[in-house]
Amino acid sequence: MPLYVLYHDADAFTTEEKKKIAKGITDAHVQATGIAPFLVKVVLHGGSDGDLYTGGEVDRKSLRLVGNVRRGRDTEHKRELLRLQFENLKAAKPDPAYNIRIHIQELEPDNVTLDGVHMPKPGSEEERRWTEAGRIVE
Repeated sequence: MPLYVLYHDADAFTTEEKKKIAKGITDAHVQATGIAPFLVKVVLHGGSDGDLYTGGEVDRKSLRLVGNVRRGRDTEHKRELLRLQFENLKAAKPDPAYNIRIHIQELEPDNVTLDGVHMPKPGSEEERRWTEAGRIVE
């Protein structure tokens, strides 16, 4: 937790570019929230030709990042997170023909488990222990 999924055309990125994007998504989340990188999961989902649509038409020039994150941060932190994620994707695909759309979906920490352990609330002492340990602490 969090889980980010980037939807893109199958030919949008090379393997090396994908690695940089995943690292950038992770770094942006860590910078905006202060959590440990080991908690950030990223899936890059390249659709085949004809899998991505905008307005009912095939769209080969869209990037859509969906972040499932814990509820509990203020608007300022969420906007900073969105800004950092946008900057990362814009750097990865500077072509102005590309549309970059990002949204976050907030999940209650009590509704998420990692290895059977409920997620701590943002900013909690438990979260600090996880971050310092670099692993889930029961």
